[in-house]
Amino acid sequence: LLVLVLNALSNIILVVAAERLQVFDLGGVLGHLPGPWGRSLRLFFDASIWFSVGLTLVGYLVVVADALESWHLPKTYGLALGAAVALPLSFLEPKYLAFSSSLSVGANVYLVGLIAVLFSYKREEPPVEFCLVGYGRGLITMCSALMQSLIFQMCTLPMYETLKDRSVKRFSACLLSSFVFVFLLFAALCFMSPSLYGSNVSSNILQNLPQTPWGNFGRIAMGLSVLAVYPIYLESMVAPLRHAEARALRHHKPLQLPSPASSSGFNECVSREPSCNLLPLRHLSSAHLERMKMRVLGFRLWTPLRPSQLAIPLVVGASALGGTVAPHLGACNIMNGASQVAAMVGWAPGFTGLFLLDRPAQLGLCWRGLMLLLIVFSTLMSVLGLLYTD
Repeated sequence: LLVLVLNALSNIILVVAAERLQVFDLGGVLGHLPGPWGRSLRLFFDASIWFSVGLTLVGYLVVVADALESWHLPKTYGLALGAAVALPLSFLEPKYLAFSSSLSVGANVYLVGLIAVLFSYKREEPPVEFCLVGYGRGLITMCSALMQSLIFQMCTLPMYETLKDRSVKRFSACLLSSFVFVFLLFAALCFMSPSLYGSNVSSNILQNLPQTPWGNFGRIAMGLSVLAVYPIYLESMVAPLRHAEARALRHHKPLQLPSPASSSGFNECVSREPSCNLLPLRHLSSAHLERMKMRVLGFRLWTPLRPSQLAIPLVVGASALGGTVAPHLGACNIMNGASQVAAMVGWAPGFTGLFLLDRPAQLGLCWRGLMLLLIVFSTLMSVLGLLYTD
């Protein structure tokens, strides 16, 4: 419950700031922080998004490979097949990926239902001893794994940008209903799985499912569901590039990577214009796309593909290669969750709440204390999560 509350609070803070600034990627929002912190934090969070989302995408392809192993397909082939399906999906517009949410929800409900059926048949067997409230060895690791499952702050703003009739109130309602559903889903799974498998439960519950048609269907359904949401997470990686390309093309300027250090001039001017982010880059003419130039570390470059287009196959290929060296799904989730807590749950919403949001005068000191507490607590959780991985 604490994990859900922290993630809900941090997401709402980021959405309020994005709506106010009309900037819809996490690095872009933090780039508006005053003083020299803005540029430094923008570079840091853009890099952290690539790292954390990259690990998430590796985990997704591992899930696909594990699902296909039930059909006696080697892991390497499973990773390659998963990447081959994820690549074309990643080039689709978000509106064509609406089916992914329904597919993911359906697969998760089926999995919990299957576990519930197995749990009901085990009632007559000796119960496995475990703590109902989850206290004991592995508590910190469990928090890291839950954080990895629930942290999507890097995806929140690109998704919010495409929300129909978007508003903070509408987003908050969607967030509340989805988190209530997730709480019930996770609570049921965390209660039944240890009672079924005890200490032998795998970090990937799909590997504990029986080798029956029902179990194999659950594996394939979960594999398809993670492939359906794969493009949504990848979009959070390319969104900063896509927005930078759109601003550069509209103002007939070369795309500069990394962005200029000066806070004045082209970058600041265009980042304050709502139209720079609201109009999709794909709506620009092909003639404009052909005239786009780049400056990378001061060197002039030209490429037939935009950086955001070029990044997609590179990321998909890298996540497939990463899956070949990942020991198991649990290792990806624990390390990723622990590293994400400080950046996504603490620092990003904390600094945003301190410097970018207007707050009533009577809540000034209380709000500032809450944001500082969020930063300190999340940092401590990350350190403990990286130290305790059992």
